[in-house]
Amino acid sequence: MYCCEWCKIELQKHSLWNSLGFNSWAMLFIMSINDLPLCSKFKTILYADDTYLSLSLSSLSNLQSMVNNELLKVHDWMSINKLPINYAKSIYLLTGKKTQSNLAEDFLVRLRSQCVFLVASY
Repeated sequence: MYCCEWCKIELQKHSLWNSLGFNSWAMLFIMSINDLPLCSKFKTILYADDTYLSLSLSSLSNLQSMVNNELLKVHDWMSINKLPINYAKSIYLLTGKKTQSNLAEDFLVRLRSQCVFLVASY
């Protein structure tokens, strides 16, 4: 007995996934990770277990503020969904006009209390 057609379809998918060898955790991960782009203003690209976040603004100071605010949203989403962030592998790259490159030294990105490392290329 199903409460609605959607539940019936989802339970049938779940049975199919289990018969293919996927466990419930893997299915929930795949279903939930697709919500990540909806939690912030970042352009989000998901590939395997890597996540690429991109944001563009003309003002570097506004960009820094927005990046840090949006990272808080991403961090909260990851915590709620019990997904760890590997701080050691978290990096950021600034691109733009060469005249702004000296301002990049003052550009700080933080994930909660952890500093994210600036790289010259990726």
